[in-house]
Amino acid sequence: MRLKNGLLICLISFLAVAGMASATPVECLNNSKHIAVYLENTQTVSHDPFCTSMFYEYNLTYLFNDTILSQDLSDIYLLLVPENQMSNSTATIINNYLNDGGKVWFLSDPILDENGNLQTANRINILGNWSQYPVNHAQLIYFDNTDPLLSGFPSSLPVQLSTESHTWMRAYSPRSGTISGFRYNVLMHQGYWDGNMLVKFENTTTGAKAIYSNPNMFISGGKNSYFDSNTASTLFYSLRDWILGFGSNTYSVAVTYPKTDKIFTLTIDDIHGSSDERSKTSRYFRMKNSLTYFIPDTFFIVPDSDTTKEGLDYLSQFGDTHTNHPHGVDWTDVNTASNSNVTMFENIINDITGNEDYGFYSFRFPGTTGTIPAFQIFADRGYLISSNYGPFTGMGPIGDELSNNIFFPKQKILYNKKTSLIELETPTRYDINTDTPADIYTDNINSLQHFKHINFPANYIVGGHIQGVMENIDMASNISKVFDYATQNLDDVSYESLETIAKYNSRIKDSRIKATRNDNKTSIEITTQQPISNFTIKLINNRNLISADYDGAEIFDNEIRCKNGVYYIYRDVDPGTHTINVTDSGIPLHSFSMSSAFGKAPLTVAFNDTSMIKSEHWNWDFENDGKIDSTEKNPVHVFEEVGVYSVNMTAGNSDGNFSCIRIITVNPYTADIFNKLYWFLYKHLSKLLPLSIFT
Repeated sequence: MRLKNGLLICLISFLAVAGMASATPVECLNNSKHIAVYLENTQTVSHDPFCTSMFYEYNLTYLFNDTILSQDLSDIYLLLVPENQMSNSTATIINNYLNDGGKVWFLSDPILDENGNLQTANRINILGNWSQYPVNHAQLIYFDNTDPLLSGFPSSLPVQLSTESHTWMRAYSPRSGTISGFRYNVLMHQGYWDGNMLVKFENTTTGAKAIYSNPNMFISGGKNSYFDSNTASTLFYSLRDWILGFGSNTYSVAVTYPKTDKIFTLTIDDIHGSSDERSKTSRYFRMKNSLTYFIPDTFFIVPDSDTTKEGLDYLSQFGDTHTNHPHGVDWTDVNTASNSNVTMFENIINDITGNEDYGFYSFRFPGTTGTIPAFQIFADRGYLISSNYGPFTGMGPIGDELSNNIFFPKQKILYNKKTSLIELETPTRYDINTDTPADIYTDNINSLQHFKHINFPANYIVGGHIQGVMENIDMASNISKVFDYATQNLDDVSYESLETIAKYNSRIKDSRIKATRNDNKTSIEITTQQPISNFTIKLINNRNLISADYDGAEIFDNEIRCKNGVYYIYRDVDPGTHTINVTDSGIPLHSFSMSSAFGKAPLTVAFNDTSMIKSEHWNWDFENDGKIDSTEKNPVHVFEEVGVYSVNMTAGNSDGNFSCIRIITVNPYTADIFNKLYWFLYKHLSKLLPLSIFT
């Protein structure tokens, strides 16, 4: 890839390229690994709150209190626990699974039973006594950056959340040791002995592993999110690679949405596809054509006697007409929510267009609600996206802006069984439900502030109507302002229809994707039976200039983008087995020079930003302790005390902030032989003698 202004760097320090060398290819992605999700559920409808997005490329299995009892867990490589509630019987099963060599990631603390009651006993053997502390804006969180999983992290960082969050934590003293046969190490804590937030566990004899964490440390952009997208992603994928047994890499590999993590979709409700709708909508489409970006509409088609082939063909110029929005049937009534009624609406379109199967991919019930059997019928008929929402489909979106998971795609589960349906939420009021037309702009801009900084596959859906934004001048004006804001402020967003998302999701889950790394090359092999448009891999924490090819043919700059320290590489993939190769040049995109890397105290060092990317602001942390010491581009600093210092330069521009770390050694003597003796004694005696002896 040739260097250009939009190209970025990644987080963490630049290490020698020799350190990346590997004689044997190491695995760094494999979506055939069997991952299961435990959801405590007593309802007929449930949704996966996090894992559908965070483990996007995996075809996840779902277990519940009744099914986990009979499930053979020996073929499950990793069990995810994303919620706080867990039955006592399931806790016993998970303890046995860990003792037998299983792997468990607690994305939330399983502190509550199935009825939501706090459990004081440590039902999971490896988890210490529980505690709860508030986490506040700018409060320091401390990292164990001596652990390989956090290599390159500072010793502490201030949290970014805007709303105080009371968080479950666990007590471990000391912060590394043995519990229930597992070696544990606290990776992240609040400073208190019982304020431990991120802990890893391992039994090297059985191969068992576990992680204790919470979603706020991994998901960026929310009111309760701890870190920026770069830090949060680096943390998550480092842990993912470790627990899934992927080899140690300089960067992580994942699959995401077409071209980027963030998809922006505009839906237009109550469209009939009639011929007279052309005149009603012409002004709206003229407004759309004036935008900088093409934003396709997803039309919710109401099949009826007014629908015409000419009307559908006209709408198809501007977007997607494959969402079934069947009016005239009470989908909340189990007697009318029938397979025959679904077929009736499909046949209306089939007959009009002359198709055997028009190919609806998504559906939306009028009034957002329907019975559970109605959802099951659509799932059984192969629909892939439901744009209705809520636990019982009329109670509001799932998720919130606190954890920022409101934008995540969510697997819909009916009667404790996984369906074909992925549910997508509309995070704000629909146009016709707002108090004033101006609320369309205000509501969406407020939500887009959170969506803008999210770091996993996520959807932003604007809900419009033909009788709203398409016909009402004031509503159209405000939706136009939303489009202007999006195109000017969200340059890492892809504008796609529900049809595109549905096809992409399905084909990714049906494909076999595996990545290996050898020396400076990462090879991603994909086997698919169907073509995939803009198949996209992302490289997290890559800090060097790269190039890429698809089956040996160069992938050019227009199919490689870099944003917030993440590379996105996308390419149309044909049926069959194909390979995308990514070559790391070893040339850092972000770096700085020092006038001296060692010398006698006091040592004066001049620093210069030598990055290949132009930065607009700088934060220099000369002790890498989370405290900013200078904001100059090229500062000078005096190191008064003897010691080894990690100097962290964080530079940024409109694309994000990125860090580079280098080491400075301040010696007590001028003569090299005395310095070597000093550091030898310090290494072997500093833990036995008072540190004052060495200062």
